[in-house]
Amino acid sequence: MTRDFHGGLCFAGSFARPFGGALADRIGGTRALSVIYAVVAVTLLTVAKGVRPLFGTLAIIVVAMTSLGMGNGAVF
Repeated sequence: MTRDFHGGLCFAGSFARPFGGALADRIGGTRALSVIYAVVAVTLLTVAKGVRPLFGTLAIIVVAMTSLGMGNGAVF
């Protein structure tokens, strides 16, 4: 079961990478990474703060992984 989630999270990050690059081209790499890292911090702190249902937690982690993929695209 965890392998299914892992594949979906990898897909979310890989799918968002070009959008991160486009965002960095538009507003600058440093500014883009600052915004992206803030989103990652908020989402992961939300997961760490409390117990949520499985699918709620999974949705939040998908947002975090998507943001990390965008950060990867912003760097490269």
